[in-house]
Amino acid sequence: MRKSRAEILFNIGSNRYDIIVIGGGVIGATIAFKTSRVGLSTLLLEKHDFSYGASSRTAKMLNGGFHDMTAKNIIPTVYKVRERNNLMYKSSASQIGILYPLYEYGKSGIFGQELKSSFYDLLSLFSSVKRHKSHSRNSALECLPDLINNDVIAGIEYYEGILDDSRYVMELLLKAEENGADILNYAEVKAFEYTNKEIQKIILSDRITGKIYETSAKNIVISAGAWGHQLSSILPNGSFDNKVQYVKGTHLIINGDIIHVNKSVVLPKIKDRPNVFLTKWKDSMIIGPTIKKYNGNLDCIYSTSDEIEYLLDIYNTYFSSIVNKNHIITTQSGMMPLNPMDIKIHSHPNYKLFVVEGGNFTLSSLVAVKTLLKIYGKPYKWFSVKKFMNNKIDKKIEWVLKKETVDFLINYFHSVDLAIRLNEFCKSDSSLLVSVGLDERIPRGLIKYFIEVEHALHLDDIMIRRLRFILTENDCGTLLAEHIAEEMAKTLGWNQKQIEWEIKRYRTEIKRARVSLY
Repeated sequence: MRKSRAEILFNIGSNRYDIIVIGGGVIGATIAFKTSRVGLSTLLLEKHDFSYGASSRTAKMLNGGFHDMTAKNIIPTVYKVRERNNLMYKSSASQIGILYPLYEYGKSGIFGQELKSSFYDLLSLFSSVKRHKSHSRNSALECLPDLINNDVIAGIEYYEGILDDSRYVMELLLKAEENGADILNYAEVKAFEYTNKEIQKIILSDRITGKIYETSAKNIVISAGAWGHQLSSILPNGSFDNKVQYVKGTHLIINGDIIHVNKSVVLPKIKDRPNVFLTKWKDSMIIGPTIKKYNGNLDCIYSTSDEIEYLLDIYNTYFSSIVNKNHIITTQSGMMPLNPMDIKIHSHPNYKLFVVEGGNFTLSSLVAVKTLLKIYGKPYKWFSVKKFMNNKIDKKIEWVLKKETVDFLINYFHSVDLAIRLNEFCKSDSSLLVSVGLDERIPRGLIKYFIEVEHALHLDDIMIRRLRFILTENDCGTLLAEHIAEEMAKTLGWNQKQIEWEIKRYRTEIKRARVSLY
């Protein structure tokens, strides 16, 4: 049974957990899911909101590594494809075709790309992932009507997965909670109390109330990505060598009506430039990433004007429909491993503390299993072939939600489970079925559900990481945000001053994501 935030904090000091996971991104959520599933008492702590960092700022693509595949890294590609297939089976991820235009000046030519694509298909032989398609010049240009067609000779369309990243992380955490895990966002680890032999206590701060709490565990895993070493370095001998190299990745989110393409696209590499993808996601188009070194504040990562110009210049080089800064809805930036296959699991020489680095969504299960095998050896069944996200609706369900709401939840979030849970949540109170503001898609119950079940505590938690309206609405959901803040106030007890502060906080976040456009 799920516990409220107050219940977890009240009991946290008297519990000695089997494992504490620090970091609420996809790696931390996967570890918490796996440990709770086998009965280990688990606490997950996140300094910000769940999936605050890179785990909500991806291109939404489950990439098996088609364009990184070479004779030297076949084994890593096999791992990535297998993980992609497993994740697509277990979650609500769907398939997406990605068109790769072939040019006269391409190195491998049509035959080489056909051979490569056929081998890539072979890696997914026993999965439901579609096999690649070959496009003639005319067929490729029909899919990409605005593509500047000079030197285009053909196209290859291969298939990957498409996933709402932060929704996937949230579903993992909800399953971990169902298995008995305690999860806390806005819980910042401030210090450790330790002797020569063990870490006796973890000191954490509730960033909502400012209160300080203590807890302890037999094992501690830091899975905070680029933030991880900052935390481990608090301890003596906690600075590890041979770290994973992280870089800043930036994407643009553009109104999908502006870009006249019927497929997701990958643009050919030029010299050492990384591949740039145009990914169709909901009603938007995501363009990116850039790859750039970053040494600034890891809690405040935003795009810069040179990154924006770089991505716009690449797009406008290949397409005749000119896109400029006025067409950009927003931007997103996050830290990611330069090489996702560079996975490091550091173990402290004195304490049962482990720092996990590297990986991404298509490697999250592999990273989690490697970490748990290093901690516990092989006494537990870390591997699971069970689906944890439902993609079928039971016809026997008695729906109280409007059909329009159910269709929106399933089509927008690709989560049947969310629709079912919300339906149960609203059964006892018909007032929760009333729409928020003038938006027929959003019932009041959904906002209350996000707070009471999914731990949303600020307006931007809902607008950015649950509804994703900062990425999908042309106004970033600014008008609806005021109505949602008022709904949140009813559950969280905000006064008018707090409501205004939350709206200002969200608008500030929008400005920060867009400041490089001006």
